[in-house]
This record gives sequence, C-alpha cells and structure tokens, in this order.
Amino acid sequence: VPPTATTVPPTPTLNLPVAPEVGALAPEVALPALGGDSIELSDYRGKLVLLNFWTTW
Repeated sequence: VPPTATTVPPTPTLNLPVAPEVGALAPEVALPALGGDSIELSDYRGKLVLLNFWTTW
C-alpha cells in the first residue's frame, strides 16, 4: 500500500447476534407444552432450568 493511500475500514454486512453474558438474564421464551398450554421461562424465575433442544435427522 503506498504511503499516500487512504484506508477505509470495511462495513459489516452481517448482523450476527451478540452472545449472552454469563449471569445475564435470559430473554423471555414461551414454548408449547404437551397438554396444549404454554410454558413461559419467567414461570421458573429463580430456579435452575435446563433447556434441551434436539432433533432427529
């Protein structure tokens, strides 16, 4: 690069989600229950919750 050249920082083209911080509050999540009701994550505030997402291929 010549010493007289001007550099321009690249503009980001992807809006990637920001990773959550350890200890930060989780976003509100509502999922369907087996009985047809809805389960909200806020119903379990203060309790340990394990979310296990899986699929079959």
